[in-house]
Amino acid sequence: MIKILYPEPALILNNENGNYIVISDLHIGFEERFNKQGVSIQSSTEKMQEVLVKLIEQEKPDKVIVLGDVKDSISSITKSERIQVPRFFREISKLVDITVVPGNHDGNIRYLLPENVKLVDSRGIKIDSTVLLHGHTNINETFEGVNRIIIGHLHPIYNQKDSPLSGYQIWSILKAKTNALFGNQKEDLEIITVPSFNKELTASGFSVHKKKNICPIIRKTRKDINEALFLTLGGDIIGDINSLSEII
Repeated sequence: MIKILYPEPALILNNENGNYIVISDLHIGFEERFNKQGVSIQSSTEKMQEVLVKLIEQEKPDKVIVLGDVKDSISSITKSERIQVPRFFREISKLVDITVVPGNHDGNIRYLLPENVKLVDSRGIKIDSTVLLHGHTNINETFEGVNRIIIGHLHPIYNQKDSPLSGYQIWSILKAKTNALFGNQKEDLEIITVPSFNKELTASGFSVHKKKNICPIIRKTRKDINEALFLTLGGDIIGDINSLSEII
């Protein structure tokens, strides 16, 4: 079972073995890029930590799963990341187990994570019939019986021209009638894109609509998508299949 934790960019996945809070795209340290250009932006890491602690206390999960882009630099490690990433995960890991599925910004992330934080394959992990990964890679080809994929990476925002909601973070829930990723599987595939847990990214202009889709999973399934639902962080429906080209 999936439950979106409105109004936060997080969801909870439940099964008989436990429940898991899922978040994505923290981009810890992204402010350093702006500060170097003379634009002062206050660190968002403490704010994210406060929100996540609140969700953990509220939902009492067995684990937190982070779907990549823990840090902002791609292959290097900046000064702020070296300080903030370990501190963030040390505090959260005192409350709950953590698994990180690395993203495209997580080069050398293993050097920043405390030993009790589990780092797994970037091609995803499978819980029952749900696969969770960042979204910049292809899915693990050995997975079978998959009917739902949860990804981050895309930082979905609403892009309807002249709308007062344009630029706001949204949830994207897609359904593909045929499964292009698992050829002999007949069951529909649901693809949920989690908004960036760092809400400051859209405010800083980090997320922009891209003409070329950067997610191989979406590229492979797009022609088969026959249902779409787009929701605000508060849970309001603001789009359907007719909005697909404006968002994904």
